[in-house]
Amino acid sequence: MKRSILFAIILLTGCASSTPPPPPPPPPPAPPAPVMTEAEPPLAGSSRTRGLEISVASAPAPKTNCELFAEREGAGSMTCVSVLYGTNRTLSDDRPDVIQSDPTERKRSFYDQGDLFSIRPDSRENCEPNAIAWSETPTRQDVCHLGEIVVSIPAKRDKKLDQGGGTFRAASSRSKIIARSASKFFTLFDHRSFDGDPDGFRRRVEQILVGSDDAEGHAFVYIHGFNVPFRSAVFRSAQLKYDMDFDGPAFVFSWPSNGALLDYLSDQEDADLSVDALVRFLRFTHDTVNSDPDKPVKLHIIAHSMGTRVTAQALARLSDFEDSPSFGHVVFAAGDLDTNLFEEWMGASSRLYDGVTIYTSRQDRAVGFSGWLRNLSRKMAFWGANNDVKKRIGFYEKKSAPSTFELPSPTGEQVAKTIDISEAAKKSFLFKVRHSVYAESKLITDDIRYLFDHPFSDPSDRSTQFKRACPQDKHWTFLNEKKAARHRSKRCPDNS
Repeated sequence: MKRSILFAIILLTGCASSTPPPPPPPPPPAPPAPVMTEAEPPLAGSSRTRGLEISVASAPAPKTNCELFAEREGAGSMTCVSVLYGTNRTLSDDRPDVIQSDPTERKRSFYDQGDLFSIRPDSRENCEPNAIAWSETPTRQDVCHLGEIVVSIPAKRDKKLDQGGGTFRAASSRSKIIARSASKFFTLFDHRSFDGDPDGFRRRVEQILVGSDDAEGHAFVYIHGFNVPFRSAVFRSAQLKYDMDFDGPAFVFSWPSNGALLDYLSDQEDADLSVDALVRFLRFTHDTVNSDPDKPVKLHIIAHSMGTRVTAQALARLSDFEDSPSFGHVVFAAGDLDTNLFEEWMGASSRLYDGVTIYTSRQDRAVGFSGWLRNLSRKMAFWGANNDVKKRIGFYEKKSAPSTFELPSPTGEQVAKTIDISEAAKKSFLFKVRHSVYAESKLITDDIRYLFDHPFSDPSDRSTQFKRACPQDKHWTFLNEKKAARHRSKRCPDNS
């Protein structure tokens, strides 16, 4: 019996071993062959070559710290605004490299990025003027420093705009950002450097252009004035972009102003030494926004205070070259620029832009002091005649009239239009300098935005409060009907 059972077990084992093994699993399907597409034409100044390239879907851009904060802590209390910059300042010695924002769930701590650039000019070849850069100006586009900054703007700003505009307050440099501070202060949330990566800068500009709706076909560059650190220039650019409801590319060029009231003369020298850098930045940004010939973009310029001096010289230098870029409208607000120099520099470059609007005011104490300083020797002369009066385009004496200009024009039209905004400045506090009324008045920022779309329009067509107070006036004045009637009765020769 035992032998029979053993025999049966051996027989069954032999049958099992003779059974063929199961077939191996089928191999995984082969990945689809890459789609071969013809490469796009190279970007301006890019090293990409034409030919066949593999098209690979790019990952979505990561959210900025500002966007991450706005989704939760700052929900409904702030808006994130992007500003692209170029500067010939040197990097700050006090950069917040050890105070980095941490958006992870573990900490979720965010910090203001501080003042990223110092008051000193960068001494590298593509930052400071030199013989090589001068000789290569027609073709040279390298910019000292490039980058992007994201600024948070409190939702309370809308209330001020509904009331006609106003100033803003900035968060403390490098302070920790919490919901309460983000709802009150302008904050420098994010910084991305494009130093050594101009193609990356161009791609970022293209992304903004694709997403632009209301400002399609437009971009602007802001050039600040005297006594302005880098951080303040970025905040002002973001404020202008927000107040104008502008969703296109907004650039700021920051030259190495010292940010101190007593450094006025030093700032003027730094401004003059920054002309070459601005020339390259204007050429670079113009070609960047116009990389697609089928979608031309008008690059407008807004210059303030001593920034008008840098801008006028840069445009005059660009006019020396046949292939110079052309710009949209040029806005000179509170210009700390001699009237004769304005005529010389802007007259030489009048073919490069559509028109110029000058906002001037007899209430501007900063430009008024600049004019007083330049006429000090004449005022102190006790003998001998000295009639060499130095006038500024952004200021005029109370008993005189704003300066007006006749610049060369192929159509014979008035290219430069002067608007007196003294009445807008009167609404500010008694002891204020009244130097930034152009940015603090919603009427003026709306006028600037309108100029982007209608560069040849007369001020009186843009607002009923811009009037030729007297028939013989060559300038426009910001006045309501009641004040306009009073002005005509007192100051117009024929009381008409």
